[in-house]
Amino acid sequence: MQTLYKFIPSSKLTHKELAFLQLPSEVISQLSRVRDIKSVLRPLPSQLSTSFEQSSDPQILTIMQRLLSSGQWIALGLNPRTVPITVSQFASFPVIKQHVERVKATDKPKVVKANFTAVKDDVYLAPQTTYVPIEPMPEHKIVVELAGQGRSEPTFLRLSKTDLQNYKITKPHQDITAEHRSLAVFKGLEKEPKTLYFAIPLQGRPEPLTLLLVDNIEPVDKSMEMAEWDNVLVPVFPQYYVGDDQDKNKISLYESGYMYVLWKNKVWRELSVDQKGYFCDVELEYYRNRQAETVKKTRHVNINFFDEDRYGRLCSDDKFAIYQNGDLVFEGALDEFGSARIFGLTEDKVTAECYREDGEHLVVELDTVESPFKGGLKVLREPAGVPLSNIWVPYKIKGEVQTDLNMLYSQRQLTLSELSKLESEGDSRLVDLSGLAAYSDSQHFDADNTLVSELIASPLPDGQNVGLLKGLLGTNTAGVYLNPPAPSIRFTYIIDLHCDQSDDYFELSCVDDKWSQKVYLRETEFIDKHRKEIVFTGWLPEVKNVNLKRYCAGFELHDKQEAMSIHANIAITDLL
Repeated sequence: MQTLYKFIPSSKLTHKELAFLQLPSEVISQLSRVRDIKSVLRPLPSQLSTSFEQSSDPQILTIMQRLLSSGQWIALGLNPRTVPITVSQFASFPVIKQHVERVKATDKPKVVKANFTAVKDDVYLAPQTTYVPIEPMPEHKIVVELAGQGRSEPTFLRLSKTDLQNYKITKPHQDITAEHRSLAVFKGLEKEPKTLYFAIPLQGRPEPLTLLLVDNIEPVDKSMEMAEWDNVLVPVFPQYYVGDDQDKNKISLYESGYMYVLWKNKVWRELSVDQKGYFCDVELEYYRNRQAETVKKTRHVNINFFDEDRYGRLCSDDKFAIYQNGDLVFEGALDEFGSARIFGLTEDKVTAECYREDGEHLVVELDTVESPFKGGLKVLREPAGVPLSNIWVPYKIKGEVQTDLNMLYSQRQLTLSELSKLESEGDSRLVDLSGLAAYSDSQHFDADNTLVSELIASPLPDGQNVGLLKGLLGTNTAGVYLNPPAPSIRFTYIIDLHCDQSDDYFELSCVDDKWSQKVYLRETEFIDKHRKEIVFTGWLPEVKNVNLKRYCAGFELHDKQEAMSIHANIAITDLL
């Protein structure tokens, strides 16, 4: 399928593209009507298309809207605009307006040269030389030590800009004098305090995610050498034991979920585990800062069109459109009952217009309904970092071993309030990384330690990414053994596009009603085009027997059904 738009980085916008400029709202409105959105994304620039890997259609639209609204990418139509963009439309996208004004101010008209040969100056003049004294190069450096060698990671280190020098970046390289480590060396530094950051490239984004490592770090003389430098990072690789005997020959890799690194009683990194077992960073501070903004709850509208002239006969299969605050937000067709349910709205009222086959145009104002909280996406914060095979953590900063360094695994993404509680109250699942201290004693990690040890070639369950573990063997990467995933109940549900509503749900409840859990169809993952996976997890230890039911939310023409019982008073162990 041919793409509907051309996408370019905002830095490449020129005057000739202004006539083709498309606003984010126009692009998202058009793409939301495409049945197979991934076919539209295939011809996109690779730097942009990597942002949508492993993402569902709703997630793709969310990421696309964010990249366009922030002005990192510009959408261009295939044909020039017939209606210019108004001032009020630009007001909704101030960043794009700034790029347009920048282009209009900087683009200069092309100068046409006169059609004659230029006069040559063939009079020889003696060259005049001016002595310019050369400033001596700064002779200081900052060295950051990274445990191990032989890994190739896209991450790097960055020094902030100061009054005397611009920012600098560097990557660790093998230390030819010590095979247990790599060194990241910032050379040619002025003798002034610096701020050191750990940087992770982001998919489809020019600027990396930067995490503060240390403030006011002093450069040292370029000739200085140390057996162990004052700032040391250690790459770790999370695993978990299969069983309670903590046997390193019975381990498993994580295939989904989230990793949390706590440093100085603060969640320093949040990483998503992708399907291949790699780790992708989340821009946690971005979402924490955005929490203070006023965010409207999502709402939906139920549409039912009747034709009173036909004695109540329904307007089935007719086309309709939804307008919110005067803007077109959805177009589609009614079902055979003249009904539809539209999600993703934010206002209390919307306008629905129905276009009859006989040319009649029906317009009605409808009240929206607040969508169920659990009906949203399971991903609260989208991972944006490039996939990493291991996780760097700060072992020693300014010569001090970091004793308040912990890690935790969670099958689901923790909410911001849960992260705050984790920082203030802790969690029994937190694993202390104090075992990293073995690096200072012996330059490698203790194979007998049950929480932090040397990586070994352990057999893995079938289907897991064995190559990921093998690629880290012998690189002096620390194996970290975290809490295992909680047991889960999984079953496949065959969807019915005509009957299923996205706020229908399954409920697993204890027979005494002291515990229950709901899974909405909106938050489930597709196995393929016709099947979804329903997953229950996190039940209380005292839950022994449960009931499993399915509920239909329904609306005017489809009354809410009675709960359909799937299992009654069944042992929960029989469902595992």
